[in-house]
Amino acid sequence: MNEHRSRLITWMPTDGSTETDGVERRCAPDAIQRGLADIPGATVVSATINRAGVFQPPPSPFGPLPPETELPPYCDVQVDLVSEGGHVERIEVWVPLAWNQRFLAVTGGGNRTGQQYFPEFVRAANLPRGARNGFATAASDGGNKDPRFADWGLNIETGELDWDLIRIWSHLATHHTALVGKAVTQAIHGTAPRYSYLQGTSGGGRQTLMSAQRYPEDFDGMWAADPALNYAKLAIGQLWPLVVMKEYGNYLSPAKLSAFRDAAAEALDPAAATDNGVVGVFETWEFDVSQLVGRVTHDGPITETDALVMHRIWDGPRDVDGTRLYGGVVLTTETWGQNVHQTGVAVTVEGGGERLPVPFVISQAMGVWHSGDPAWDWSTLTVENFGAYFNNAAERFGEFGAIDPDLSRLRDSGHKLILSHGVNDEVITPWGPLEYFQDVLREMGGVEATRDYVRFFLAAGDGHSHMTLGPGISLAAGMRALMAWVEDGVAPEVIDGEKFDLSVERITQTQPIYPYPYAPRYTGGGDPLDGSSYEKVLVPERS
Repeated sequence: MNEHRSRLITWMPTDGSTETDGVERRCAPDAIQRGLADIPGATVVSATINRAGVFQPPPSPFGPLPPETELPPYCDVQVDLVSEGGHVERIEVWVPLAWNQRFLAVTGGGNRTGQQYFPEFVRAANLPRGARNGFATAASDGGNKDPRFADWGLNIETGELDWDLIRIWSHLATHHTALVGKAVTQAIHGTAPRYSYLQGTSGGGRQTLMSAQRYPEDFDGMWAADPALNYAKLAIGQLWPLVVMKEYGNYLSPAKLSAFRDAAAEALDPAAATDNGVVGVFETWEFDVSQLVGRVTHDGPITETDALVMHRIWDGPRDVDGTRLYGGVVLTTETWGQNVHQTGVAVTVEGGGERLPVPFVISQAMGVWHSGDPAWDWSTLTVENFGAYFNNAAERFGEFGAIDPDLSRLRDSGHKLILSHGVNDEVITPWGPLEYFQDVLREMGGVEATRDYVRFFLAAGDGHSHMTLGPGISLAAGMRALMAWVEDGVAPEVIDGEKFDLSVERITQTQPIYPYPYAPRYTGGGDPLDGSSYEKVLVPERS
């Protein structure tokens, strides 16, 4: 791992750490089981010491994964926890033998809770990353043993939803991870963690927000990055671009989508050319797509129908009466699969001489859950029936949305929450988290009344949980900011954003990221790739 990759996931030095006396002896099932006496249904399956410095992750749905290396000696504990509905939740806890007296719970992604193994430029904690920084770390599989990637909530035999399993995914697994993980750590080291943290991105960001709303006492500090909040609305709303294309019989190619995106970026405030439009993200952007009609692309000239489709995609989902249902795609965002995740909400592919749509996998799964039909077809949605389907799904699955603006329990606990999002997220529009945070401000008394326990950072040009498009918050930078707030009382007034350029394998741009309602603006002097060339400005709310 090169230096630039390493710095993205290294936030706490472990030099000079020594193993706790007797820790190896206490890494034993019987000793740990006694520490779980107050957690009904918890059984220690195994406890083993790993001094090899290497761990081989299980294969992902996309193929085998490389080994995790440079690991410290740790006790690997497997605990089973039986739910009220009979599901067996596997909670895995890694406890370094040389421990920094801190605990980190990690989350999943999509609609699963299990930990993920992503490249270093993805801001997602996992057990290896926690252990390398000296943390006792834990994760839960949510009791989900289903091989189906996302449709697992539906019992194929009965056609019924497994609400017990869904609620474990929604919030219980994260709570159980805190209870079991901290108890196991105390049993092994003989003392409870001084500080406990939770980090998650995307679906894991939604898990983190659910914990902040339902179980704020579990963690001293929480960081919800790029959260998939308002889950049902988000998942159904992600189908809007394809529904619009289908409605007009006009699936836009990447070449035409890119032409629209590039033209919009050029037409925005001149500062957008260097700061990726972060100032404008709080305002209503206006861009006349019709001016591109006739422009030549690699897939032919842009037509009036192309322009109409693009306008409706950017405008976002609306009901038949014109009521806005959800936020649209940000004008400067690439969301047709030409990104590090190779995904988006406007993906089409060439096949059999025609262009074919590729629905986002989580959106397809939500349709399966809501319809009760494993063969549910997204193309049954139309512009006319979209609003009714959208609202019905939102009402049915509302409890999993993580959008409760009442954070009074978090405030009263004295614990801290960082919420962050990339402006150019390819799959989760930033309008959702922004609107949620504005709801929090209205509910809890405004910025000054909330800044002691929750802050929202919106990163210009940043993508979905990664920093390869524009400067974003790395896992290390976010954790350092959270720890300073929790342990030293130093609230984050700015977090340094970084862009990791895959073509040269290094960090090539920095930019300050300020808490809402502030944003960076290029001063007009100095290197626009250097964070020191930006100033802090107050920006208006989006109208």
